[in-house]
Amino acid sequence: QQVKSDGAIHLHTRSLKYGKLNNGVFLSVPASLIKRCKNHFHILPCGVHIILGNNGYIWLQSKRKVPEKKKSSKEEVKSKVKNITTPEEREKICRVRNSIVVLSKMSIAIYAETVMDVYKQSRELGLSARDILDPEMRQRVTQTAMQRQHVQKM
Repeated sequence: QQVKSDGAIHLHTRSLKYGKLNNGVFLSVPASLIKRCKNHFHILPCGVHIILGNNGYIWLQSKRKVPEKKKSSKEEVKSKVKNITTPEEREKICRVRNSIVVLSKMSIAIYAETVMDVYKQSRELGLSARDILDPEMRQRVTQTAMQRQHVQKM
């Protein structure tokens, strides 16, 4: 752990649960759009693992498999953690990523529920992951997330 001169705190973890981030996608959004939650580590119903940082940094990857705790060398543990991402998992990660980008462009709060609202809406409309980013489709795919945001403000 370190405290920097600007007040930022760096927390280093040594657990396999929060291990090396690989086989995923990093994106950055305005920090003001990340809703503060009790837990910022989520496994979405579509199988994508998402880490929402309060600083606006977001990490997406397919659901991680944490190896069983056995007495073994570090190399054996590291080799067990490596996952190969299938094309179907990549498509899900891309769809979630594009859902987050659209939420950001529409200035809608980003948390697990709004991400899944856009994800589900895009599936219902039969859109490909790429088509979510179409400016003409943004309004349609974010309708449910907008309604959720308005309800929570009241």
